[in-house]
Amino acid sequence: MRYPKFRRHVVWPAGLIFFFCLVWPFAQAKEIPLVYSSITASQSVAWVAQETGIYRKYGLEAQLVYISAGSRAMSALIAGETPLLFSAGSPAVSAALGGARVKIIMGLLNVFPYYLVAAKGIQQVEQLKGKKIGISRFGSSGHAAAIFALRRFNLEPGRDVALIQIGGGAERVAAMQANAVQGTLLTSPQELLAKKLGFNVLADLAELGIPFLHSSVITREEVLKEQPDLLFNFGRAVVEGIHFLKTRPKETIKIFQKYFRTDDREALQDAYDEYVRQIGRLPYADPKAAQTVLQTLGESQPAALKAKPEQFFDHSILQKIERSGFMEKLYGGKG
Repeated sequence: MRYPKFRRHVVWPAGLIFFFCLVWPFAQAKEIPLVYSSITASQSVAWVAQETGIYRKYGLEAQLVYISAGSRAMSALIAGETPLLFSAGSPAVSAALGGARVKIIMGLLNVFPYYLVAAKGIQQVEQLKGKKIGISRFGSSGHAAAIFALRRFNLEPGRDVALIQIGGGAERVAAMQANAVQGTLLTSPQELLAKKLGFNVLADLAELGIPFLHSSVITREEVLKEQPDLLFNFGRAVVEGIHFLKTRPKETIKIFQKYFRTDDREALQDAYDEYVRQIGRLPYADPKAAQTVLQTLGESQPAALKAKPEQFFDHSILQKIERSGFMEKLYGGKG
């Protein structure tokens, strides 16, 4: 049975793709829904591999499905509505601590890429005391980033600053414009767009030097066991997508333009430049980045404080790709 044909870039609530779990086990073709949870450069390889035909090159007919916020996207993965998820690492670690049989198979970004942005009248982080900060969802990477950033400036979330769930970056900027919140965490290019609206960028979290599993690829253990060929082909597509991203800037920025829905060349270039520096050729998840996730989750999930980062990873697909000589072929013997 083949999946129904949808537009390649669609936005579906998790509940509306439930039927994928019914047809997935019986699918003979490699038609797969691929869920991504954020319209940011850190998950852009999902779009690049789609728009350039790289998925199809490796026998995959991918259907990109956007589900805003990692926690909701994780629910779709656990329910079997997709075999693979592009998301922050926090929802995966949190779900695994709760008993879900999921594994992180790639670490696409192992640092915080956020900027702390505040309302027009706020010039310093300390002025956020008593104010409201918008985040996407509790348990998200943005939530963790807010906690670490505020504590670096001696502000305690929940006591000195209220954290409010808003949604995606566009929704958070809109909430700031309405003064529903007075600050938020944004990635590039949203922080430049916010700056052009008159908001103030107070801090670049990447400069704080905190490792964090901001963007990853997650699957279920049953997929690892039962469909290794699918994952191997998917893994090669992602790694080649990273190669395209790193070596074809003009074409990649054009793809960014489509998904970010902006013609602001400065913002698009900024997003590209930032991400291309941060993503590795072979995207292993960094244990130190996962340790920061565990530290964050430990406040609400005590089991996190006793867990080891490695128990949440399965790098077998990347290791197989590395052993195969695939990287040398891509990068001309410089893999």
